[in-house]
Amino acid sequence: VPISLGMIPPLAVDRLAGRRVVVGVGIHAVAGASDGSRYASISGAIDTKHEFAAGAQIAGALVIAGRVDDGLQIGGAAALSRGPTDGGQIGGALAFSLGDLAGLQLAGAAAVTQGNTTGIQIGGAATYTRGHSEGLQLAGAGAVTGSMRGLQLAGGAAVAGRLEGVQIAGGVNVAGDVRGLQLGTINVARRMRGVQLGVVNLSEDGDGAVPIGVINYSKNGPLAVEGWVDSSRVSAVGLRHGTRYVHN
Repeated sequence: VPISLGMIPPLAVDRLAGRRVVVGVGIHAVAGASDGSRYASISGAIDTKHEFAAGAQIAGALVIAGRVDDGLQIGGAAALSRGPTDGGQIGGALAFSLGDLAGLQLAGAAAVTQGNTTGIQIGGAATYTRGHSEGLQLAGAGAVTGSMRGLQLAGGAAVAGRLEGVQIAGGVNVAGDVRGLQLGTINVARRMRGVQLGVVNLSEDGDGAVPIGVINYSKNGPLAVEGWVDSSRVSAVGLRHGTRYVHN
């Protein structure tokens, strides 16, 4: 159906064509629902595309699509995709994609991808990618991803299973294998290859780490006890610990 106008799903032009309908452009005063849209679908409150949404899908409260094909979802409260999202999602509170996301995901509260994210993911409070993130992940409170290549930035805590790039948090950074930079009050890494800059820097394997902070600790770092006596016959004992490059 090239163009569909209506109030709610039973009272819409596309219903005259049958139950399984793909519209070119759909405009509905309250709610719209069809199998798919090719260019745009706009509804006052809720817009649902059972199979796919291409182009723009916009609703005052909630947009739902089976998948997003080279399109943009905008929901006043939430934008939801039950499959892959190619393009973008913007939700006033929540943006959620069950599949991979390529493009932009932006939400006032939480941006969530259950697959991989390639592009930009921003959440006012939290961002979460279950798989791999490549690009930018930004959250006001907490940013979490299975693995990260790019920049991960959070006001509170940033967590990544593996990091290749930069991790910045106002509170704590936590990562598994790291190649790059951790910048935060507390930085924690399992295997660190790069720079940790913070008050407390911790790693399990820090052989290739350069920790710069007040407290630097690496589980496999060298440990040495040193003693000395100066010209005034004052003796002292010191404990040296750190990584190959930096010692406390």
